[in-house]
Amino acid sequence: MSPNKVSLNPCKKDAPYIFVSYAHSNKDKVHSDVLELQKRGCNIWLDSENMVGGKPVNQTDDIIRDRNCKALIFYMCERSVCSEYCLTELRVAKKHKVPIIPVHCFPVSGLEETITDLQRDMKSREQVITSDALIKEILKTENNSEVISIPYDTSSKIGEIINSLKNNNAEKVFTGQSESKADITTGSATDNESKDSLSEQELVAKADLFYNKKDYKKSLEYYLLAAEKSNAHALFMVGWQYDHAEGVELDYIKTFQYIKESASKGCAQGMFAVGYCYHIGKGVEIDYAKAMEWYLKAADAGWAEAERWVGYLYKDGCGVLKNYEQAMKWYEKARGHGDKMAMTEMENLIPLIEEERRAQELVSRYTK
Repeated sequence: MSPNKVSLNPCKKDAPYIFVSYAHSNKDKVHSDVLELQKRGCNIWLDSENMVGGKPVNQTDDIIRDRNCKALIFYMCERSVCSEYCLTELRVAKKHKVPIIPVHCFPVSGLEETITDLQRDMKSREQVITSDALIKEILKTENNSEVISIPYDTSSKIGEIINSLKNNNAEKVFTGQSESKADITTGSATDNESKDSLSEQELVAKADLFYNKKDYKKSLEYYLLAAEKSNAHALFMVGWQYDHAEGVELDYIKTFQYIKESASKGCAQGMFAVGYCYHIGKGVEIDYAKAMEWYLKAADAGWAEAERWVGYLYKDGCGVLKNYEQAMKWYEKARGHGDKMAMTEMENLIPLIEEERRAQELVSRYTK
């Protein structure tokens, strides 16, 4: 959904409200979540005019420390955890004891892995340490709830966000305009309802909830039900659980089957994973040509990591003629699209390019 097609309700600053901190790269997700929260009667402040990231620091300070600001929702991603604007907002909230509810937008299971990946990509070690320490300190604060994980291609955990707000005594931000109390508490079907009555998105939401709680048998149960409805994310996650032996025996054949089905339904991460399976022979025979085919599909679908793996194929000469210039081109594309490891690969490739250039010069010199 384009953020410019549906207008957000303006924040009522004379009433209790939530402040939303986010990176511009997540504007579509944030816009969708805010619309849903507003439908449930939630009063929200964010930079809604064109959804452009970045506010004057003094304005941010005033908005967050206002007595009507009852909580801050922080959308964690690779950009927001290193954004000076977002970090300033977190510092102000912490200073004025505003409860912080982190919403995790990475498709990984924990913060530690995210921070480790960030350290490889940041130019300033000091900035990484500052971001790392600040975020960990915030998440360990007693009045903050657990990180809410929101995988890329599923509906947001609105119910969990609402429960976190209530757990942090921020229930006054609800005006009670549209949802019953029971609906606001759960954000989805009640526990007494049968699985058959759940919609595709509700099945996925429950599966994600169980997965984040590491109840892998339950998550697999719900992912399988959603997979029967051809949900791309659910299909991918079933494959993921088979790949990592989470709640089920390790089975690379089923891993490949499910992720390929997810790829056929448009899951970009699934497309990349299919390419990876062909690349290393996981659940299928090694086929570099097919690996390249699927990496390119994933790249076209916006999965930056796939561009880096196209570079690997060119660097190693797998299924194509070895070509360092092509490898560098694909690494540069991946870096430009936010891939965290691409810069490291570019740096590692430079000595090989120089060595190849010197070899060509020697050949040229002695063949004249």
